[in-house]
Amino acid sequence: MTIQEKLAKWARRALIGVVVAAATYYAARELGFGMALAGCSLLVTVAYGITVARVNEDWRVGLLGTAVTAPIPFAVLEQPLMAPGIALLMIGAGGAPGGGLVAGLSGFAVAVGMQFDKITSTDLVASFVVAVTTVVVLRDQARHHRDLRRLQAAEQRRESHLVQAGQNSIARLSPDAVAAREREAQQHLKTRLTGITATVRKVLGAYSSVLYLRDEHDQLRLAAVDVLDRTVRFRPSLETADGVMGWVFRHVDPFLAMEYAKSVSGLAHYDSKEPDIKSFLAVPVADEESCIGVLAVDSLEVQAFSEEEHRQILEILASQVLNWTEYSTERQQTIEELEHWRAFFEVAHGLQRAVDLGSAVEYFLDLVDTVTRAELIILAQPLADSDQFEVVQARGELTGVQAGKTFSSGESWAGWALEQPGVRGISDLTRRNKDLPLLFEDDGVPGEGSAICIPAGQVNTTADAQAGLILWSHRPDQFSIAESDVLQRMIAPFQLAYERAMAMDALEALATTDALTGLANRRVGAERLGAEIDRSDRSGKTVSIVLMDIDHFKSVNDTWGHNAGDIVLKTVAGILSDSVRSIDVAVRHGGEEFLLILPETGLDEAVQTAERVRKRIARASVSVEGNPALQVTASFGVAEAVPGHEAGPSGLLQRADEALYAAKEGGRDQVCLSRPDLTNRAAP
Repeated sequence: MTIQEKLAKWARRALIGVVVAAATYYAARELGFGMALAGCSLLVTVAYGITVARVNEDWRVGLLGTAVTAPIPFAVLEQPLMAPGIALLMIGAGGAPGGGLVAGLSGFAVAVGMQFDKITSTDLVASFVVAVTTVVVLRDQARHHRDLRRLQAAEQRRESHLVQAGQNSIARLSPDAVAAREREAQQHLKTRLTGITATVRKVLGAYSSVLYLRDEHDQLRLAAVDVLDRTVRFRPSLETADGVMGWVFRHVDPFLAMEYAKSVSGLAHYDSKEPDIKSFLAVPVADEESCIGVLAVDSLEVQAFSEEEHRQILEILASQVLNWTEYSTERQQTIEELEHWRAFFEVAHGLQRAVDLGSAVEYFLDLVDTVTRAELIILAQPLADSDQFEVVQARGELTGVQAGKTFSSGESWAGWALEQPGVRGISDLTRRNKDLPLLFEDDGVPGEGSAICIPAGQVNTTADAQAGLILWSHRPDQFSIAESDVLQRMIAPFQLAYERAMAMDALEALATTDALTGLANRRVGAERLGAEIDRSDRSGKTVSIVLMDIDHFKSVNDTWGHNAGDIVLKTVAGILSDSVRSIDVAVRHGGEEFLLILPETGLDEAVQTAERVRKRIARASVSVEGNPALQVTASFGVAEAVPGHEAGPSGLLQRADEALYAAKEGGRDQVCLSRPDLTNRAAP
């Protein structure tokens, strides 16, 4: 919005306010309707508060504005100068600034009418300008917050739509969905073929027209039929050696029979008693490469069909059958291919939204669970520099298979399969080697059903093997080639998302973790300490810190070398990690200094923690190759943050540093504490 448009908007609002104030002033002073207008202003305020509540989609906002606004017209009768500005500020914050404008100006005009000689024209103009400006600013802010909430809601709906779209696309690739589409395609083809047979019978004046097509078992299966007598039944399938229909199919040659005195024999496709057929004509449904079926007509009359004319008509319609059959097959293949690509892109899009490794894995396994009927779904990855695989995530009712479990490549079928190229499967687990478990001993997987292993590619560059998806079902022959193809298509975008998430986790680790010790770095420590102090101020629970320094560390580097110093730092870091709770944070503060952040911990408990760590360090023996074992000690400074009285992280760290200095001055290898009054003394 341009400045001119904003000025025009403000001018319109100011004009409305002036008109309301002038009208109210005239009615209040000249007509004596002050209290009546104050009541009307109350009703206007309530109505406008409800309107604003509906616009902002938050009833609390409008009701709060209404509650604050309602008494204002009456209050200004007593304090005309203070009421308009204060009331409009409160109402603007409450979310009903427009209502505040009407109520405040109306009430102010009432006050002018009742106490005109107490207010100057300057007071009137100043109060009016303040009121209008306040309402304009606060109303724009309310609209901005409303638009922001709508944008956030739209983004949430979009993310939910992406997840749902991915699951819907994958659900359309499930065996049930594929079978439903195949039935639909078959029904569509059958409708077309039935129309062709009906046309054949009517055009040729036949008793019946019948179409048989070859199926996957190389049998002739009834595809369509049209017969004059609806009670007549036909065999649903024929062997290729049965009767005249089989002969036409095998020889790919038309057959015509027209008897004068007796019926045509060898019509094996009739299931009920064969009618008194006198004429019969059959042509193959074939292209240059193969025959796919037979189209035939018959009649109760002799010489019903001619050698040339009727046969040519039947051959033309047989070619139509061939075209429709090929079209249906190609159409179905195209539809399935489109469904696969749609699912691929939806999955890829959904995985791109995954912000971390855990969410990517969860999203992927949700999709796998949608497309398969597996009772157990496992995502496994190889461990670096070993022949072991780790279960990243597992879905299913078998409690023996959980995330974090490991299995060996040489001691399980899954480990062996993950080292092989391509998809590996077992259609019947009862036929496999009983001594080789599916995953590991006591995995809880019954020795029956079927399993499949689908490689997910190289997700760990330091391992020779590949990650993979392992599925198990209690049903034999559960996993089809179509399901395998779908899962392989899904794995491609998942592998990219998996690698990206691992790279992001690695980058985050580099940004937040000390490379040598594996502890949190100083930046993370400062952020966590600030957050814990803020939380302490809000909750009233104390937080303590322990600042630690390795004694005589410089002499270790000078005497034994920096490699020995690094080993000492790693050893001390390991002791710190093992000595703290899950809610505590161990930080490498810098050089040989370490920091422990202990939430919800008082000073005495923090001193006990520091003393426990000090004793473990003193007992530890640091082995350095080619040198005798080293013994190191450390000094500790402990400080407690008092809720509501701490001068931020820097003040707390300064007191802990002063306590650490006192420990150094007191002879090292000890714990000193600092109380809020900065009095340092040795811990008892």
